[in-house]
Amino acid sequence: MQLVIKMVAKYLNLGCGNRYVESEAWLNVDFAVRNPRVLAIDLRKKLPFHENYFDLIYHSHVLEHFTCADAKNLLDECYRILKPGGIIRIVVPDLENIVREYLHILDEIRSGVDDAQSKYNWIMLELYDQAVRQTPGGMMLEYLQQQEIPAYDYVLERGGKDVQDMLERVQRSYSKSRKFNSQWHRLRYYLFWRPKQWLRHFPTQFKHFCAKILLGKEYDLFSIIHLRNCGEIHQWMYDAYSLEKLLKNVGFIETQVQTPTNSYLDEWQNFNLDTEPDGSIYKPNSLYMEAKKP
Repeated sequence: MQLVIKMVAKYLNLGCGNRYVESEAWLNVDFAVRNPRVLAIDLRKKLPFHENYFDLIYHSHVLEHFTCADAKNLLDECYRILKPGGIIRIVVPDLENIVREYLHILDEIRSGVDDAQSKYNWIMLELYDQAVRQTPGGMMLEYLQQQEIPAYDYVLERGGKDVQDMLERVQRSYSKSRKFNSQWHRLRYYLFWRPKQWLRHFPTQFKHFCAKILLGKEYDLFSIIHLRNCGEIHQWMYDAYSLEKLLKNVGFIETQVQTPTNSYLDEWQNFNLDTEPDGSIYKPNSLYMEAKKP
């Protein structure tokens, strides 16, 4: 059933997470929603919008979480709901950039560069961790939880504001874990002082508690399957060649690699989706590609 949009939205932000534009011109969409400004839609299904509706569709670090088949279906839907002449803007981790950096660091290790081994550990996490991890956050989270992070400046340079935010969450979580020196203390705090937050998470916690009892030793396997289907895992990776080929197969034309600030849309930089208000890049070393619907 198609959605009747009661606004003048002409731009669509898919899989927006906490990064959205507060404007009537934008419709912000994600899978799970805790914000009234964001619409909850399963992006693996037919999108509930009319054909030829939007002027621009944007999604950042979303496509790599889909299987190849689901990614093609999503882009088919984007094509359907874009106006002729409309723009699609896709941001994904840049496989070519990561691989070139990996090879560069290997050369540094062989040349005896001092901090090359620490850089190697991080670039391997960029390349593989989110595809193979079996626990939320994976080895990347473990790396960022270290009291002294090896190659700290390099990690921030590679990750930008996104990694800075992760580090802040790690520090807050660490402070909270020190504050709650027992499970009962933690439970009492949330029951009496944060009941809404506790109730919001209770269904998931109860489901896992029941699964542990019913599955016993098989619970670990259940947890891995759940993680691989919750949207955290990378299902595929793209470089400029493969992403351009995919867009052209869907029917898009005028494919163009862009920068965080450049776009077919003149006012793009004003929205601060790929950049921060101070001009810094939100997710450096990403691949930014646009195309048009004929």
